[in-house]
Amino acid sequence: MVFVLLALNIMSLVDRNIINMLVVPIQRDLHITDVQMGLVLGPVFAIAYLVCGLPFGWAADRYPRRVVIFVGSMIWSAALTVGGFAKGFPGLVMSRAFVGAGEAALSPTAFSLIGDGLPRSRMTTALALYSMGPKLAQAAAFLIGGWLIGYAAHNSLIVPLIGELTSWRLVLFMIGAPGLFLSLLVFTFSEPDRKGSKTSDHPAPPIMPFLKSEWRLITLLLLGAAAAGVMYATMLAWLPTFMTRKFSWEPPQFGPVLFWVGVVGAFSVIVKGMIVDWLGKRGMTDAPLRFYSWLIAIAVPATLIAFTTGNPYISMVGYGVADIVSSAVPMYVAATIQIYFPAEFRGRLNALQFMTITILAAGGGPLLVAMLTQEVFQDPAAIGQSLRIVTASAAVISLICFRLVLRRLPSSPPGSSAAPSE
Repeated sequence: MVFVLLALNIMSLVDRNIINMLVVPIQRDLHITDVQMGLVLGPVFAIAYLVCGLPFGWAADRYPRRVVIFVGSMIWSAALTVGGFAKGFPGLVMSRAFVGAGEAALSPTAFSLIGDGLPRSRMTTALALYSMGPKLAQAAAFLIGGWLIGYAAHNSLIVPLIGELTSWRLVLFMIGAPGLFLSLLVFTFSEPDRKGSKTSDHPAPPIMPFLKSEWRLITLLLLGAAAAGVMYATMLAWLPTFMTRKFSWEPPQFGPVLFWVGVVGAFSVIVKGMIVDWLGKRGMTDAPLRFYSWLIAIAVPATLIAFTTGNPYISMVGYGVADIVSSAVPMYVAATIQIYFPAEFRGRLNALQFMTITILAAGGGPLLVAMLTQEVFQDPAAIGQSLRIVTASAAVISLICFRLVLRRLPSSPPGSSAAPSE
């Protein structure tokens, strides 16, 4: 189950992030500005994710979770494939919106499946295995994406009833179409029973009274996750463009370097998950969040180095450190939710986590960098300054929020039906 969910997670994130490597050819072909591209990279995806996140989270608490994931996977795969046919900015917006809508189904539902399918002593390691997805997807996007961009520059594909696809259009088609078939993998495992519920079809209780009673704790937790997500998503969205504008590096040059950053980062997620479980077995019940707060503190100087230095190799090292230590924040927050919050709300709480991360991180971070670069600095070459401001500030905010959450968590986890005390 975990390996299938990991495969789908990798596929979803490659589909989500491949567009980051296609900014330059898309802008050249469709004649769109940095701000328009920032909207596509951020708010368009984020708003669709926000609109669909809570309904999919509710469905994960109420209906067979494999079906929920299958429906979402088919939506985002079809949307990315069709995106290769966009003739202008509106078509690109529609494709990106449906990618966001479909992907809202996956991770909250996957976390619910993993939380119910494994014992607490192995849960964070299992969540870490699933959470390798972003790093493996990042590696795959940079390596395979770099190769596909090079291939598409000299080749084309004739699609019946559509016509010839070239350049970035061909890349989107080749990345998106296989997902329509890989979505069926979700039916290769059985669905686990829901822990802490009377029956698997027990109606999901309303969540608003719970949110009102725990609003301070939940708000800090979600804002901390979102701020960490801002740092991570902003770097991922604009780093390829930064490398091209700052150092004149093209995807075939920086792609292999970022591939290895992704590979190392992927395996570091597993190691970090094992460390959290090791700390938890030794009595540190808040180990997921406490350990991540240590990591996010390292990211602050790393981002400053990455976007300040004039040496591309030092920049890559700074980025690599910031990327590796800050990745997989949903894993730590999901583990905290699984430990401290009632079972009947976990699907929707995880959906709220991903909605908050997506609307503020994917939605706000990339657009903020674009606006600073275009409207404040008024110089495309100043993208490094914009990245430095956004990423370092977000890391500091995340650190503060998580340390405040740790002060509010109870000293020992409540029962499965008990709410966390303040």
